[in-house]
Amino acid sequence: MKFERSKNATRNVFWGLLDKIVIILAQLLIKAILLRVLGEEYLGLNSLFTSILSVLSLAELGISSALVFHMYRAIVDEDKLKICALLHFYRRCYYTIAAVILIAGLAVMPFLPVLVRDEMPGGLNIYVLYGFNLASTVISYSLFAYKGCLMEAHQRSDLSNKVFVAVDTLQYIVQIVMLLAFRNYYLYSVVPPAIFLLRNLLIAFVANKYYPDYRPQGKLNKGVRKAIFGKVKALFVYKVGNVCSTSVDGIVVSAFLGLQVLGIFTNYQYIITMLFSFLLMYYNAIQAGLGNSIVTETVERNFGNFKKLLLMQGWICGFCAACLLCLFQDFMSLWMGESSLLSMGLVVCFAVYFYAFKIQDAVTVFKDAAGMWEADRWRPLLSAACNLTLNILLVQFIGLYGILLSTIACCLFIDLPWAAHVLFKNYFKRNAGVYYARLAVYTLVNIAVAAATFGVCALLPTAAELWQRVLWFLLKIVICAVLPNLLFVLVYHRTAEFKSLWQTGKNALSSLLGKGRKPASAPAASEGQPPAPQGEDGADGKEG
Repeated sequence: MKFERSKNATRNVFWGLLDKIVIILAQLLIKAILLRVLGEEYLGLNSLFTSILSVLSLAELGISSALVFHMYRAIVDEDKLKICALLHFYRRCYYTIAAVILIAGLAVMPFLPVLVRDEMPGGLNIYVLYGFNLASTVISYSLFAYKGCLMEAHQRSDLSNKVFVAVDTLQYIVQIVMLLAFRNYYLYSVVPPAIFLLRNLLIAFVANKYYPDYRPQGKLNKGVRKAIFGKVKALFVYKVGNVCSTSVDGIVVSAFLGLQVLGIFTNYQYIITMLFSFLLMYYNAIQAGLGNSIVTETVERNFGNFKKLLLMQGWICGFCAACLLCLFQDFMSLWMGESSLLSMGLVVCFAVYFYAFKIQDAVTVFKDAAGMWEADRWRPLLSAACNLTLNILLVQFIGLYGILLSTIACCLFIDLPWAAHVLFKNYFKRNAGVYYARLAVYTLVNIAVAAATFGVCALLPTAAELWQRVLWFLLKIVICAVLPNLLFVLVYHRTAEFKSLWQTGKNALSSLLGKGRKPASAPAASEGQPPAPQGEDGADGKEG
C-alpha cells in the first residue's frame, strides 16, 4: 500500500495545528470568563477533575499504540483480513476500557472530599460535577471511538482532526454561552458528555466513508494476540509513569495548598500543556510515517532521520523556553490580572521544566514508532514513583517550587539517560555518546539564545497603562519570534541536518500548496529490507 509520508504528515500537522489553535483560543477565553464570572476556585476545581480522570484513564494506556503499531505491516501488505481482525480486537478492548474507567471512577467518589482542602465553591455538589466529568471520559472510549485507529495507522489523522475542529468549536461556543447567559457551572459541565457522543458518531461516519472495506470482524491468531498483549503490558507500565508525573501534580497541590493556589498554578501549567500538545500533535503526525520507515528502511537511514529530528527538537525547545522566559509574566498579567502572577523564579522553573520534559522527544518518538516498550517499561514507573515522593516531601517545605523541581530532577537524571540507552542499544546498535554530545551542544546554544533574548526584552521600559502594556507585549512577541530563530540559523546553517531540514520544509510546503512533484511512495517490504517487527502473524479470518 502506498504511503505518501511527507504529504500525509503535512496534512496531519496542518489540521492538528488548526484544532490546537481552536482549543487554545477557546480555553484562554473560557478560563478568563470562569475567573471573572465565578472565581479562581472554579479553575482549580476544573483542574482537579482533569487530574483525577487522567489517572483513571490509565486503563487505556498501551492499547491504542500497540494496535496501531501492529497495523503498520498489515497496511503495507494490504492484509485486509488481519486489519479487520485487529479492528475487532480493538473494539472489544475499548469497550472493556470504558467499563473499567466507569467502575474505577465510581470507586473514587467516596474519597473526593479528601482531595479538596477548601470548601466547595458556591455550595456545589462535588459528586454531581464529578459524575459529569466521569461520563465524558467513559463516552470518549465507548461507541465507535475504536475506529479512529484506522485513520491513525494510515497516517490520515487529518480526517479525525477535521471532526475535532468542528465539534471542539461547537463545545466551546455552547460552554461560553452557558457561562455568560446563565452563570451556571452545572450547565457548563454537562456540555462535554454530549459533545463526546457526537464526536464518536462523526468519527465512525468518516471511517466508514474512507475505509468501507474494514469492519470489526474476524479473530486474531494466538501469535498476534500474544505479541499484542506483550506490548500492551509493557506499554501500560511505560506510560503509567508519564501520566502520573503530569497528573498527580494538581492533586498534590489541591490536597496541600488548596483550590485557589491550584487555580493560579494551573493557569501557568495550562500554557505549558498547550505547548506540549502542539509538539505532541506534530509527533503524532509523523509517528506512523516513522513506523513505516522502520519497517521498510535501513537502520542507518533512520539514524540520519533521528539526527535531523534531534536538531529540530533542540531548536523548538530552545525557542519555546526563550518565549516562556520573556513572555510568561506579561501574558498572565494581561490574561488573568496582576493578582494571579507567580514569582519570576517559578517562571524560570516552568521554562526549565518544559525544556527537560520535551528535549527527550526525539528519542521517545523513535522508540514508540519501533514498538520498543518492553525494553523501557520500568523507567517511567520508577521516575513517577520518585517524582510523587519528592512532590509530597518538597511541597510541604518549598511549595510550588517542590512540584516543579521534583519533575525536572526526574527528567534529567532518570528519564533522559535511561531512554537514550534503550534506543541506542536495541535499535541503532551504537554508543549513545553522539546523542549526548549533540544534546549538550544544543543545550548550551539554547541557554545562550534564551539569555540574549531575555536581555533584549528586559531593555523595554515598564508600562503602567493597559495600552502601553499591550504594546510592549506585542513588541516582545516580535523580538521572540525573530531573534532566537535568527541566532539559530546563524549557528546551524552550515550543518548537514539543517540543510536537509530546510529542503524537507520546502518540499512539505510545496506538497501542502499542491505545487510540488508528487512525493514518491514508500517502498514495499522486499528482500534485503529489515525484517518485520516480532509478532506480525496473520489473522485466520474466523468470526470472533
